[in-house]
Amino acid sequence: MMPLKDNSDQWIADVLSYVRAMNDADNVDRKVVRNARAESKDREDYWTLEELYKD
Repeated sequence: MMPLKDNSDQWIADVLSYVRAMNDADNVDRKVVRNARAESKDREDYWTLEELYKD
């Protein structure tokens, strides 16, 4: 599987929106993806379950 960082913000937003639509949830805007990438740009490790379920 190719790393997601190689895909565009729009591609990731479209995939997330597709999955969310299957669960009756709102679409994801590419700006949300861009902001999330900017916030975690220096991260090198995988996210842990504890981090993902935090808050």
